[in-house]
Amino acid sequence: MEAVLRVLQEDWQEPLRCTNIEQAMSRAGLPFRDADRRRIAQAILEDRRLADLLRWHPSAYFLTNNERLTARAVLQTLQGSAEEADLARRVSEVLSLTEDEVEAALEALAWIGFLDREEGRLRLSPHAPCFLEGVGLYFHEVAAGAERFNVNCFHDFVLLTSPAYRARRLRKPTRRGPDAPGMTTKMLAFLQSFKPEDLVRRTYDQGIVQLHDASELIPLSWRE
Repeated sequence: MEAVLRVLQEDWQEPLRCTNIEQAMSRAGLPFRDADRRRIAQAILEDRRLADLLRWHPSAYFLTNNERLTARAVLQTLQGSAEEADLARRVSEVLSLTEDEVEAALEALAWIGFLDREEGRLRLSPHAPCFLEGVGLYFHEVAAGAERFNVNCFHDFVLLTSPAYRARRLRKPTRRGPDAPGMTTKMLAFLQSFKPEDLVRRTYDQGIVQLHDASELIPLSWRE
C-alpha cells in the first residue's frame, strides 16, 4: 500500500494529473483488488497531506475509469430503481464490459455512495448529483508505455504532448477564473499557485502516447 500512496502523492502534486488508485496500483506493480482499493482510499482520507491533494470529488480518484463509465451508463438506463442483475445486463449491452464486470462496478458505485441498494434493487443516491461536479464522470487517460494516469481535461493532454501548443500558450498565458465551467475552488487555488511555465513538469513529446477519453462514448445528462 505504501508504494501506491507514494505514486499518488507524487502525481497529485503535479497540477495536470488526477491519477486514480487503480492506475497507481498498476504502476506500483500490484494487481487491482477492490478490498485493497478500499483500504487505500480510507488511508488517503485519514492522511491530511493526501486528502488535501484531492482537488476534485473523491470519486475521481477512488473509482476506476470503467466504474465511472458504468456510472455514466447507469444515468442513461436507470429510471427509478431496478433489480441489480437486470441493471447489470442493460449496462453491459451499452458498454463493452461483461455482466460480471458491470456487477463489480455497480458494487463499487454503491460503496462510494453513487447508488443506494435496498432489497436487491438499486437506485440513484440523493447524493448522486455531487458526482457530476468538477471533472465528474468524465476521464481523460494518458497512456505512455507502462505509465497510465488521468489528466483534468483534453487541454492538459495537449499541453503534455505538443511542444508547439505549449509554446503558444506560454506566449499568451491565461488563467481560469472562478466562473470557469466545472472548476472547483480547490482546483482553482492549486492552479493559481503555479507560474504558467511550471504547469507542465514532465513532457511526452517523444514516442507513442495515447489518450483514452470517455467524454464522447456515452452522452451524459441528468434525469430528475
